[in-house]
Amino acid sequence: MLMAAAGIVLAGADEATLAALWARLDGWSWVHPQLMVAAVLRDPSCDDRVRERLKHHELPRRDNIRESLEWAATGRPPTCQAHRWLRKLQAFASTEVQEQWLRRGSSNV
Repeated sequence: MLMAAAGIVLAGADEATLAALWARLDGWSWVHPQLMVAAVLRDPSCDDRVRERLKHHELPRRDNIRESLEWAATGRPPTCQAHRWLRKLQAFASTEVQEQWLRRGSSNV
């Protein structure tokens, strides 16, 4: 799953890949924060999907899922694992890759 998140961040994703990504985000995974970063950076519908999940889904009882969703919605807390992974990506990804991201470290993320 971590390799899939990295592939999406670096190369983008079509609708089928994004659907598979969100299906995985609806369950628990130890790489949930990294998958959330991939969604934030590459899914144009991410904001709507995050809001819908925060309001209407029964979230698995894992702290990192709610924390990742709230981070995607608000950019807070900056101490969460998803935020740290984004910062590492920004340090290592080329400018050309980062220019394709939907959000590149805006105030929201």
